[in-house]
Amino acid sequence: MIGTMAAPTSSVRLINAFSPLLLSLRAKQWAKNLLLYLPFVFTINFWWAPGDLGHTLIPLLQVTLAFALFCLLSSAVYLVNDVIDRDSDQQHPVKRNRPIASGRLSPGLAGAVAGVMGVGALGVSFLVNPLFGIVALIYSVLSLGYSFYLKQLVIVDVMALAAGFVLRAAAGGVVIDVPISPWLYICTTLGALFLACGKRRNELLLLGKGSSSHREALKEYT
Repeated sequence: MIGTMAAPTSSVRLINAFSPLLLSLRAKQWAKNLLLYLPFVFTINFWWAPGDLGHTLIPLLQVTLAFALFCLLSSAVYLVNDVIDRDSDQQHPVKRNRPIASGRLSPGLAGAVAGVMGVGALGVSFLVNPLFGIVALIYSVLSLGYSFYLKQLVIVDVMALAAGFVLRAAAGGVVIDVPISPWLYICTTLGALFLACGKRRNELLLLGKGSSSHREALKEYT
């Protein structure tokens, strides 16, 4: 009886220990990385070969691997971002509930996991395709630059966010070695700018007069 009770208790403790880390990975944000599939979708007529399933599956598997790697990279950046912003997040009505800001997840553990995930994902990216690895590296540097500094610069912050979306689309084309239409870049950029500006507007409405204390750039927006 005691033995059967111990196993569930241990499992619950393990789940409780890892759940803050899993929440900080922001898996729901991985949907943004579906942009990597766009170049494959728009060139499906090139890959589709009736009777030769492998001709279609190979690039699809390549994009899926690229998607998984970008999910790891984006989660690593989210961890770093939450460590950097933990003090300001504590003043935010919603973000203060994040595991790092609320104290449920150690900044040291989050940083260590981010380092392992980021370095590992970049290493595999270069093994998959050197050019894809370069795009992944640029995305990582840009995302970290945003977390550390660029998000404090008005207009530059939304441009950096939009560039991250464009790099996702570019990575999807690079990994399967297909040219990308300029229209894909244009539409992705405009759509991303729309989302980024909407995000800033939502923060202004949510935080009101205290918005500038949360993020410096917000005092420049109306």
